[in-house]
Amino acid sequence: MKILGITSAPDSGAALIDDNRIVAAANEERFTRVKLHRIFPVNSINYVLSQGNTSMDEIDVVASGAWKGYNPKVLPGILDRSLESFSKNPESKKVIMDRFNVSLDSDAEQKKDFIASLKKEGWKSKKLMFVDHHLSHAYTAFYCSPFKEALVLTIDGRGDLKSLTMSIASESEGIREIDWLSELDSLGYYYGIITAGLGFKPHRHEGKITGLAAYGDPAKCLSAMKSMISWDKERIVSNLGDWYKPFFKPTPDNLAREISSNKREDIAASCQYWLEQLVCNYIKRFLKEYNIGNLCLSGGVFANVKLNQRIKDLPGVENVYIHPHMGDGGVGTGAALYALYHNNGELKRPLKNVYLGPSFSNEEIEPVLKKFGVSYQEVNDKARLAAELLEKNKVVGWFQGRMEYGPRALGNRSILFPAIDPKVNDFLNKRLHRTEFMPFAPVTLFDKASLLYSGWKNNHIASNFMTMCYDCTDKMKDETPAVVHVDGTARPQTIIREDNPDYYDVLNEYYKKTKLASIINTSFNDHEEPIVCSPEDALNSFLKDNVDRLIIGDFLVEGQKSK
Repeated sequence: MKILGITSAPDSGAALIDDNRIVAAANEERFTRVKLHRIFPVNSINYVLSQGNTSMDEIDVVASGAWKGYNPKVLPGILDRSLESFSKNPESKKVIMDRFNVSLDSDAEQKKDFIASLKKEGWKSKKLMFVDHHLSHAYTAFYCSPFKEALVLTIDGRGDLKSLTMSIASESEGIREIDWLSELDSLGYYYGIITAGLGFKPHRHEGKITGLAAYGDPAKCLSAMKSMISWDKERIVSNLGDWYKPFFKPTPDNLAREISSNKREDIAASCQYWLEQLVCNYIKRFLKEYNIGNLCLSGGVFANVKLNQRIKDLPGVENVYIHPHMGDGGVGTGAALYALYHNNGELKRPLKNVYLGPSFSNEEIEPVLKKFGVSYQEVNDKARLAAELLEKNKVVGWFQGRMEYGPRALGNRSILFPAIDPKVNDFLNKRLHRTEFMPFAPVTLFDKASLLYSGWKNNHIASNFMTMCYDCTDKMKDETPAVVHVDGTARPQTIIREDNPDYYDVLNEYYKKTKLASIINTSFNDHEEPIVCSPEDALNSFLKDNVDRLIIGDFLVEGQKSK
């Protein structure tokens, strides 16, 4: 059965499932070069169909991870929550009406545009499924995990009137939702409001708040965070009005005054701390009730790697899986998985890697090198060469194989650099035009990880995908301080050769030379650009001086030809 999953939310994209496996997945930003592009994903659809050697006519089901229509069971809960808010603050009525009017109007318009665009691309009368947004997130979280049974938590800004769901999942029984929160009490909006209030772009720069938080005092502005959203009677409840509105802008009046009178580091630290407390309090409710130790997480809030660390460390949690494409860019995959399981299919689990995007042969790469007029040569042992360049402190662009699905570069579209000098944060961030306080993340040899990360275990699948922070050991701090954040944590990707032989060989060769088991792996892109997809993208980045050397396919690019 061939299933095409599509998301046309921010970070629109497509995924193809065939023969019970995910054949291809990619997002539109990589093709259009517009970060988080919200557009019908024609390029992504064309790519996954081509990769699957199929056409739209051969697709059995098209699935979308949104606009299911509103479950009547949800409406009484929303009404009760609204009445509760009215009783405390009559002025919240306008906030509530505005939120739901915007959501309903926006969703109806987007669904209409989606169907029109689909028809334009050749879809005719084949089956079309609209899958609940949070259920789509839940399907990516559980069915790509290795667990037979788990609690599944989804949290984001909003989707089909919800912002959070908790479910129980098992291989035998599927996924059953047991609790939810409406978009009125959205933790995604809570974090996004702070992001916007500090002058960053919500829905894009939340990671900067997480990075900035390590420099602040969480106690300084904690009362303001509690005024926005609270833990009350075993649930998360927002204070709709002058402290919190489920919109990114404008910043509510009381909160704006708080932000203007405090250091941004303290605001960020308090925001991060309170997010962690709220989510962990919520999870503890269900750990106690259901006695299930595996957790599956999806939704944009779980791009927050410090939050994920706190969840991992909760008593009663045995293991955590975060879907690598946790944001809305991944719900097309989730909708396709839902369609698969509801048509008697079964995915080959778990998802072992995210190399699901386009690849380019040497025969496709070399004409691009000639067109760009760069000086290049073919090399025999690219992994050893990369290790030698790293030993000489060269910034290496590494472009190999199939592009990664999701927001993390995991060794096929990466920039590599030694992690020895802690001052690298300043010079490399400047070179890539990135914010100076953002930490770089390491890739680490799997068999050395237990020596470098406190509490790391070899079944911690989250560390395969750079979705979890760990406290660093003294050995890690001493040997590779450039990838240790100011709070003593790092966000590693652990690697075995089976997952990515060429990438593993680079690190292993470097280890043989230096006895250091980690290097910097950061995404191959300039600031505010998507990760590079094509050889042209890689050459454009190289010519901006983002890297010293580029190893692309079996070619080493050293510079432009002298004229």
